[in-house]
Amino acid sequence: MCDLHREDAWHRWIIKRKHGVSGYRVALTKLLRQAARAPSPLEFQAASQEIRRHAAFRKSDEFRKYWEQWESIKEVCTFHRI
Repeated sequence: MCDLHREDAWHRWIIKRKHGVSGYRVALTKLLRQAARAPSPLEFQAASQEIRRHAAFRKSDEFRKYWEQWESIKEVCTFHRI
């Protein structure tokens, strides 16, 4: 998946009020971008931990599910710049 389509998908998902994280749009986009652009598994893990510490992760079951799904396919969506 190219960066443009990935970020477009994030944006569309985040802004839907039913997911409960639209107020965190800027912060979540930044965190998701850091994870997606992580050049190594170790840096991806650090980015993932940062996402898990964010208020949106703690407050929104929908976001937790979304991140855990995305995290499970990280090899497809990250590390392609190595």
